[in-house]
Amino acid sequence: MAHPIRLRGPWQCELVQEADARTQTVQMPANWADFLPSEHAGSVALTRRFGQPAGLTSADRVYLVIVLDTAGGAGPESVWLNEARLALTLSATEMRCDLTELLNPRNGLRMEFAAAAAGVPRQGRPPEVWLEIVEGSSAGERLV
Repeated sequence: MAHPIRLRGPWQCELVQEADARTQTVQMPANWADFLPSEHAGSVALTRRFGQPAGLTSADRVYLVIVLDTAGGAGPESVWLNEARLALTLSATEMRCDLTELLNPRNGLRMEFAAAAAGVPRQGRPPEVWLEIVEGSSAGERLV
């Protein structure tokens, strides 16, 4: 059985353009146009902190799921957990990665988006993100 934990709420959004960067807090879900200036042509990084899910057993798996926007929004160019770049599996609708062995009590997730073409505003919205806990056998030993 799978149980999702949606990573909504406040994300830190870093707008990078050449040597200049500014950071703002963004409530997700949102459209790019809700917080991204139309003239911004640099890259964008979205960062969120979260705790390790409670009650995990040694038989449980925790996956990061990034749902790609079907309205034309691009997915992240790279995704990082606790400063380690993740190797994600890509399908037509999502990106995913097994985080089970990578989780700490407190974690930092960072998604980096490539620079947009000058004068072309980003379309759609940033991807929806969640943790998916897949329960293993009930015989697993409690981890937290």
